[in-house]
Amino acid sequence: MDLKTQFSPVLAAYYGLKDALVADNSKLAAEKGKVLKKALQDLDTKNWTAQQRNLFDSKAKKMETDAQHIGDNANKIDHQRDHLENLSKNLFEIAKSLKINTEPVYWQYCPMANDNKGAYWLSKDNKVKNPYFGKSMLTCGSVKETLK
Repeated sequence: MDLKTQFSPVLAAYYGLKDALVADNSKLAAEKGKVLKKALQDLDTKNWTAQQRNLFDSKAKKMETDAQHIGDNANKIDHQRDHLENLSKNLFEIAKSLKINTEPVYWQYCPMANDNKGAYWLSKDNKVKNPYFGKSMLTCGSVKETLK
């Protein structure tokens, strides 16, 4: 099974999690966080190259930890959003380096997130829907890069 096929459930779970945060739904975000953690753990890396495995291994535990924090903190949406930031960075590095996406991935940025330090997220849609502010600032942000 190729990387794109293997990573499809990971990206789908991430997008579900991100969309739950866009909708200000911390309970659904928690469910999707648990799905994402399992999808990451279910990846079979034995047929990957050493370079692919090393990159993934350097990010996997961090992503699993962030997904678990999101999964364990229903009704604490600010905490979930804090963990989305690092989760997004690590997944983007994997997506960019290993070219795991079958559809375009849009790397989006909100300068006001993270106490005005800014934060990124991945989207399958080029239209900005901000997971850090949800409905209160739904379209705040811009596309910074597109992975095809």
